[in-house]
Amino acid sequence: MAKITETIAPFCFGYLTQYWFGTLSPMPNKPLLETVNGHRVVAFSEDIGLGVVAYILQNGLVRFDMEKFKGNGVIIYRYEDSPEGSRRLSAANLEVREKELQEMAFRLIQIHAVLLDNARRILENCASYASRPNRISEMLRGYDVTDPIRTLDPDFKYWYPLSERVARRSLEDLRKVVLDSEGLFQLVELYSFSLTHFLERRFSEALILYWAAIEASINVLWNRLLSSEKEHSEIGLSKQRKDRLTGPNSFTASVMIESLYLLRLLPSGVYEELGVVRKRRNDWMHKLQPIDEKAALEARKACENLIRHVFAFDIEGTIGGPGGAGGGMYKEVFSQRYPNKTRLFEFRSE
Repeated sequence: MAKITETIAPFCFGYLTQYWFGTLSPMPNKPLLETVNGHRVVAFSEDIGLGVVAYILQNGLVRFDMEKFKGNGVIIYRYEDSPEGSRRLSAANLEVREKELQEMAFRLIQIHAVLLDNARRILENCASYASRPNRISEMLRGYDVTDPIRTLDPDFKYWYPLSERVARRSLEDLRKVVLDSEGLFQLVELYSFSLTHFLERRFSEALILYWAAIEASINVLWNRLLSSEKEHSEIGLSKQRKDRLTGPNSFTASVMIESLYLLRLLPSGVYEELGVVRKRRNDWMHKLQPIDEKAALEARKACENLIRHVFAFDIEGTIGGPGGAGGGMYKEVFSQRYPNKTRLFEFRSE
């Protein structure tokens, strides 16, 4: 007689930041795995929508409980074991669901890492960069938010503690992004990839992605204008008229930008910034002129200001990546590890 066995796919995903939170005492600069796992205490949590609850632990772990994602994030595979071998009884639909679950968790991780840095820059005026997984396979996965991690990157180190208001702001902003109905989730996600390119000094890729986010934001403003026209115009907005006003050949991004400014739906400062970025983008696309750091930074600032105008959502990117301002080794740790170099501090004022 065949035996039926069941396996449960992981539904709790996360990543390890280089910060610690809450009232935890200072963590060692280069911690042991046992030290990290010994402080798996939930410090903050937030229901961010779609059935997902986000948790920040004192040791810097950020995890997303996807158990109730879209009603049911728990995926159970059933196998039939017989003398001829093991056979999966249900596969295709469950595999699609599991892939969707993991992809959503990965997207949440990318966005939250940006929002965590963003909250620190806005509230504490500090440079900040939280490392994050580059691939879905690198996510932490398990069945509970306090599950221990199995391995620790040899290069992992803690930087500094973060305040309660920074942690809570990052979760509150994430909830706003997830629940927005006009595409803010996709825009911040695109912004996160753009910022990664910028910090890796791939300025051409960064500018192109920033411009993609800019065009998407302009489309949001344009759609709002069309919705207002449909509601308040004496002649309404027929399908033919709407098709004319949204046709890619008639109303390009540049035409929409000019029209929105004529109607004073774009601030003059943002309008001028978009003009500069559009020219830089066209020069790269049509003349293969290289994009430098200054041009990429202009594109980022224009993107940030446009998102702030369209969505009333503050976002600010950092200038430096890992190891930049605020990211070094603690002085006391340095002195203990390199006692023969403590003289470096003798000629420097605090």
